[in-house]
Amino acid sequence: MKGAPLHDEAELKTGTRILGLHVRWLYDERVFFRFLAYVDEERRRKALAHRFREDRAASLGAGLLLHFASFCLVPDLAKPLAIRHSANGKPYFAGDKAPRFNLSHAGEYVILAIGREEVGVDIEKHAGADEILARRCFTSAELARFMPARSCFDADMFFRFWTLKESYLKFIGTGLSVDPLRIEI
Repeated sequence: MKGAPLHDEAELKTGTRILGLHVRWLYDERVFFRFLAYVDEERRRKALAHRFREDRAASLGAGLLLHFASFCLVPDLAKPLAIRHSANGKPYFAGDKAPRFNLSHAGEYVILAIGREEVGVDIEKHAGADEILARRCFTSAELARFMPARSCFDADMFFRFWTLKESYLKFIGTGLSVDPLRIEI
């Protein structure tokens, strides 16, 4: 299974690729344990440390996406690519020529963004959004764009704005250590 290198013409103009994986098939313990062999020791420990099968499956799914990306999208780099963490906890592949990546998971899905430059990605399950949460996360200008009338809360727009905002915070490497109200989309 050989994929196109990261510099293929099919890539986005930014050199970034986004890959997603539905992980429900990893809920089956036999399948889960079979696929543990395809990820590094740190990812195995991380996946096995989760109590719930959904969390274990998401963690392993993230590791499988990283494995695929490192072997198929950047085949010319030495393997395995070591993963390090920034001071704020953002993971990255060690090495000057190594691609940058970012992961997110929600519900039964895992998503990976990988490219030559810094990336940030977020995916959310549409549940639990309300006006109170929106006021804690968005500036008044942002609220006016997706909640024009006080009685008109648009949950779909909330999640569009939230995933954009969290993706940006992950892109700059801070994640939610920065108050979301300090960033305006």
